[in-house]
Amino acid sequence: MKTYLSFLGTGAYVPCVYLKPDGTAGDSGVVTYVQTAMRKLVARDAEKTLVFCTKAAEKAHWQKLCAEFDAHGLSEPEKVAISDGSNMKEFWEIFETVNAHIPQNAHIVFDVTHSFRSLPLIMSVLLNYLEVVKGTKLSGCYYGAFEALGRAKDVEKNCPDPTDRRAPIFDLSQFFLLNEWVRAIRAFERFGDAGDLNELAKQIIQPLLAKEETRTTEIVELRKLTGALDDFTQQVRSNRCKDIQGFEFKTRILDRLDAARACNVLPQLKPVLEKLEGVFAKYQDNDLKNGIHAAQWAFDHDLIPQGYTLLQ
Repeated sequence: MKTYLSFLGTGAYVPCVYLKPDGTAGDSGVVTYVQTAMRKLVARDAEKTLVFCTKAAEKAHWQKLCAEFDAHGLSEPEKVAISDGSNMKEFWEIFETVNAHIPQNAHIVFDVTHSFRSLPLIMSVLLNYLEVVKGTKLSGCYYGAFEALGRAKDVEKNCPDPTDRRAPIFDLSQFFLLNEWVRAIRAFERFGDAGDLNELAKQIIQPLLAKEETRTTEIVELRKLTGALDDFTQQVRSNRCKDIQGFEFKTRILDRLDAARACNVLPQLKPVLEKLEGVFAKYQDNDLKNGIHAAQWAFDHDLIPQGYTLLQ
C-alpha cells in the first residue's frame, strides 16, 4: 500500500505554487499547504494519507487543510495525534505512534517539510526500522522549500500575486539511499557478498543505459563491473571452483576499473572501487591458481567451509 506521510506545523502558511521536483513541466497550482502539493505532484496514487499533528497544529490548520484537499479533489487525510516532542518520553511516544500507523509492506512517500526539531532524525531511524520489521520501502522523501522565496511576511509583501510565488520541491531520496549503500558495502567487505551492491547499481544505472543520451562508456563499464563482482562472490559462496579458475578477472574486473572509477553516477562506490585493484591484482584470466586465491578470499570473509572446499 502506497502511504503518504507528513507532519502538520503550527506556523503561518502562505499560498504559493510548488514545482515538480524532477524539473519537468507541471506544478501544484496555488495551494496553501505543502501537503496538497505533495499529494498532487509526488503522491497522487497514494492509497493512504497520514498527517501527524500536535494539538496546536490541529487547532490552527486541520480544518483548512481538509478543505483544501477537498477543493483539489483529494480524499480527506487521516489525522494522527502526536505529542510536542519536548522530552525523551514524548520522542519515544512519537516513534511508537508513527510505527503503529504504518501498514505492513507499505511503500512510503515521506514529506519532511514540517518535521520540526528532532523529528527528521527520529523518522530516518524509524524508516530503517520499519524496513526490517514491517517490510516497508521508502518510495521517496521530499522537502517543499517555501523558504527559498524568503520569509513568509516578506513574500506576501514583495510578491502579492500567489501565482508568482514558485517554490521548489527537493527530492531527498538519495540521502536515505545511503543507508542501503552502507549495508551493501559492509556486506561486500565483511562477508564477501556483492549481491546488494550489484542490485543497487542496477537500480540506478539501468534507466541510464536505456537512454542513448545517458549511456556513456563509464556507465556501461561500471554496470558490467558490479555484475562481474557479484558473479565472482556467488561463485565463491557456492564453491564453483571450475568457474573461478576460468573466470576472466583481468578482462571483467581489472580492465574496467579505470573507466568505472571515472563514473560520477555512483560516488558511494568509489571507496570500494579504490580497493579492488589491490584485491584482484594477483588473479589472472583462466588460471588454475585463481582457486587458491579464492580460497584465501573465502577465509578472509569467514566463509570457512567454502575455503576448505575450494582448496580440495
